[in-house]
Amino acid sequence: MRNKNFFDFKKFRILQSNSAMKVSSDACVFGALINVDHTSSILDIGAGTGLLSLILAQKSNDSSTITALEIDVDSIIDSTINLKSSPWQHRISLIHSSLQLFAENANQTFDIIISNPPFFKNSSKPNSSSKHIARHSDHSLSFNDLISCSKLLSTQDTKFWFILPVEEMKYFTELAIKSGLFPFYQYTLQDYPLAKPKRMIKAFCYDDSTKCNQELFLYKEDVLGPYTEQFSKAMNPYYLFL
Repeated sequence: MRNKNFFDFKKFRILQSNSAMKVSSDACVFGALINVDHTSSILDIGAGTGLLSLILAQKSNDSSTITALEIDVDSIIDSTINLKSSPWQHRISLIHSSLQLFAENANQTFDIIISNPPFFKNSSKPNSSSKHIARHSDHSLSFNDLISCSKLLSTQDTKFWFILPVEEMKYFTELAIKSGLFPFYQYTLQDYPLAKPKRMIKAFCYDDSTKCNQELFLYKEDVLGPYTEQFSKAMNPYYLFL
């Protein structure tokens, strides 16, 4: 029986007894699909337990650095332990701050900015208002703030990666394009071929001429399994059972 207080990966452990942001398959897939080629600096907004920072540390080159930004005290407790006990603690800096405050005071930019932001779980219902969809669930980080602050910490070559439920991502994309960020890659996450799409991963850049490549990412061959080759290949470096 799996212990709900921690989650073991091939090269690191995630303690999650305090944080509300538990390990999820969607978050793991998100980290596995982010392209970190030719990257020297990464910003993880809303690091939670440090899961994404650790996945990206494992897959990126040894000279790249990661800044893990988290405002929640309980998550900081877990992420501090997780990052310090990992093989990459010297490459990851954990900062206890809101994104707004960090963006206002930080004198640095990043090659890649990522976020798995919190959201209202009922906001994907058809009658949800745009205002409701855009408001995050715990620390008043609106989609507009997430976009504008991320831009303050970027260069013209920065790539931005986000994961959200499908309806939220549609609205987020509208805001991003209005602000001058344009999608260049999109993964639609789906449990199995006939299942309803549940999450969307989207990468953005400043180049408005870039074509947005789209890919369907399936977890299982059918409702009862087995895992798809696509899923197994992506998660093999991390999951113990693959």
